[in-house]
Amino acid sequence: MTVSQRQPLNKSTEKSRGWLRKNIHFLVATAVLLVATGWWLMAPDMLKWVMIKKPVTWTDAVEVSDDFRLVSLPRKLGNFEMLNDGEVIHEEDILDALGIGTGYDKARYESRQSNWYVTRMYRDSRKANGAPLSLWQLSVIYYTGALDTVPHVGERCLVAGGATISGSDDVTFNVPIAREPWDGPIVFKRIRAERGDKLGVRKIPHVEYYTFSLNGKPEQSWEKVRFELMKPWITYCYFAKIQIVPLTPVQDVEQADKSAQEFINSILPSVLRMIRMPKDIELLSSSEK
Repeated sequence: MTVSQRQPLNKSTEKSRGWLRKNIHFLVATAVLLVATGWWLMAPDMLKWVMIKKPVTWTDAVEVSDDFRLVSLPRKLGNFEMLNDGEVIHEEDILDALGIGTGYDKARYESRQSNWYVTRMYRDSRKANGAPLSLWQLSVIYYTGALDTVPHVGERCLVAGGATISGSDDVTFNVPIAREPWDGPIVFKRIRAERGDKLGVRKIPHVEYYTFSLNGKPEQSWEKVRFELMKPWITYCYFAKIQIVPLTPVQDVEQADKSAQEFINSILPSVLRMIRMPKDIELLSSSEK
């Protein structure tokens, strides 16, 4: 049959096509809604798949108290000595905000796989009491398993505490005696801010430095840490935030950087004994294959 010989469409077919033309937008919207509904139903399982990682067991050097404090870090680190009252013990509300000591942590404590923290004040034994940059605070927070989404960084916490951020920069330190891959240049994030004194009368210049260990590798960007945590093919995962803060007012940032370099040289080798290195994570991952 030639084209000119084709029979005309019957009335029911023409009616169906007319209905489709009139309702095409409705049909597209319905399809989109069905897809979105399916995604919504699957999203919790997908998110769980992404966020729940297998916990990384503590190193042999780690001792943690039943309130989830690291207690095995030496009191003397190079030229820096911990103050007699230099151990900071966080209250329960602070631990809740940090995601430390949850029911999940309590269930993992005996197997040495819970989160933990340490916050201490160290004094430079070479300097007089109260001298500029003579007193430093070290804070290490270790997360593994059901991972935190990395909200606890200076850019957020300082503002929440009423400080004014004046700058955020990268600064590089070198600790050649540290374990590989920390024996090369290590980039820290440096936050410059102004904090009010206790009376709220004057502004005090403030600086703090932080970086992360992400499965044993240094990483200063919390955004990159979060992105890596979201990768579904990573089975075993931990991250630890390493933060140092001078507890005297910082008038000269360049001088603060020099003192920070000295403090990091003293504390980092011992801190790294408390966390796993990349080869440890590779062994764990290869055991799953």
